[in-house]
Amino acid sequence: MVIMSFRRKYLPIVVLLFLTTFIGPFTGNMILPIFSVLSNDFEVELLLLGASITVYMLPFSIVQLFSGVLSDVVFGRKTLVIIGLVIYSIGGFIVIFSPNYWVFLGARILQGIGSALILPITIALVGDIFDVNIRGRIMGILAIATTFGTTFGPLFGGVIAEITGV
Repeated sequence: MVIMSFRRKYLPIVVLLFLTTFIGPFTGNMILPIFSVLSNDFEVELLLLGASITVYMLPFSIVQLFSGVLSDVVFGRKTLVIIGLVIYSIGGFIVIFSPNYWVFLGARILQGIGSALILPITIALVGDIFDVNIRGRIMGILAIATTFGTTFGPLFGGVIAEITGV
């Protein structure tokens, strides 16, 4: 009975938190299997494409230092997660339609910033929303979401590349 009431009460929230935690690693790693295609399209060396990982991770690492303060003092958690999702989505859209390598790198920077606004705040939301006795379980679910995103992003990217003939 307790499990049923937990599911009804928290399942939609857990699903949303799972998806917001999953999306960054998933879409961020989708580009890995198409590096050779991107190298040809942008006419750059594979080594330079490796910079797309760096320009994603640097703002992701740095902006995380400030996202908690921004959510506590300026925007609020829900608003900052939405801002992060919008920034990440704009970056993703630009990645898809990048006319050249430099626009592509700029879009990856946007994705890193957006992801940095999402992930730490999602974790903070767990503390805000859930009772202390189930927070560990929820954090475990979010850890699974990150691992699934990292694991299935490259696979999905490869499948999409194969289907579309990229």
